[in-house]
Amino acid sequence: MNKKVGIISSNQDFIDSLTQFLQKKGILTQTADVKKQDQIQDVLIVDLSQWSKNTKQFLLSVKRPILFVSRTDEDLTLDFSPDEFERAEFVEVDIKDGIIYPEFVFFFKLGILLKIGNFVHSRKTPREIEKKKQMKPETQGIRQTRKLNIPKNAKNALIIVGSSAGGPGTLLKLLSKISKPTPPIVLVQHITHTFAKPLADRLNDRTPIEVVLAEENDVLQANTAYLAPPGKHMELTKFGNSLKIKLTDGPRVNFVKPAVDVTLFSAARLKDYFVISTILTGMGRDGMEGSKVIKRQGGAVIALNEKDSVVYGMNRSVIEANLADFILPLNEIPRKLRELTQPFL
Repeated sequence: MNKKVGIISSNQDFIDSLTQFLQKKGILTQTADVKKQDQIQDVLIVDLSQWSKNTKQFLLSVKRPILFVSRTDEDLTLDFSPDEFERAEFVEVDIKDGIIYPEFVFFFKLGILLKIGNFVHSRKTPREIEKKKQMKPETQGIRQTRKLNIPKNAKNALIIVGSSAGGPGTLLKLLSKISKPTPPIVLVQHITHTFAKPLADRLNDRTPIEVVLAEENDVLQANTAYLAPPGKHMELTKFGNSLKIKLTDGPRVNFVKPAVDVTLFSAARLKDYFVISTILTGMGRDGMEGSKVIKRQGGAVIALNEKDSVVYGMNRSVIEANLADFILPLNEIPRKLRELTQPFL
């Protein structure tokens, strides 16, 4: 691979375990020094049990992709910057007798960052920046696959967004372009307990609308996005003329919990709602079956295009199943959402 990974930790067992595992994969490692800012690595792995102000300051100055690693039994309070979320992935692991559990998930997350590493820390010259400003807005990959007819009985609109690997940064870019007024937005992002609240907080800091970590019986409000909490499925039920959130503890669906499909299936039962399923980047097929049901009920399906996907998986399954009404680059999705929901605002 000819890749180099920097490890930030003062825990020698943590360093040794990761180094041994990555060397078997052909990846070079070195211990990163937070006092030195001239080190070159493709990706930084940060042991969150060693999180400190010095570490945070170092990460703000070194623009590398970051894999934040926590232990499954840790209870951490973290303060991430918005910039870190745009170039980060998150994983919870157990390390026993020098072995990482689960190795596949850890290596998959690292692979995502190695893939995008050159793009993240590349530097553009002022001339390149000015040239980009003069270019026309990107239209490559825009495709409307069929004429959309909004059901006549629909009185309200609801946006449901599904994402997984590569999702935090993608959600930041998407929601930062959402403008008021907007109908309620439900976010189902596959993420672990350690990082759910920091993600909700950072999305809230960077977006014009309010973003909250959803709780049982929350009543959905306009101009608000609700991030599904990890470890629970999130369903939507009628509450008078509004909707409220129901958190359920059923089995994993598509190997994940929360699953986008579960939320979409519950939304398909809302007869007087025009539901828009928006499937972004991520591994697997979560969101495909739910989008199929949404279409049967007269809703719309938007899929992120391949070019703007960190992992072309969830959205690919929707596109290949011929379910997407619109296949769009990321910068075009907010405009399309506004267009589709305008009759209900």
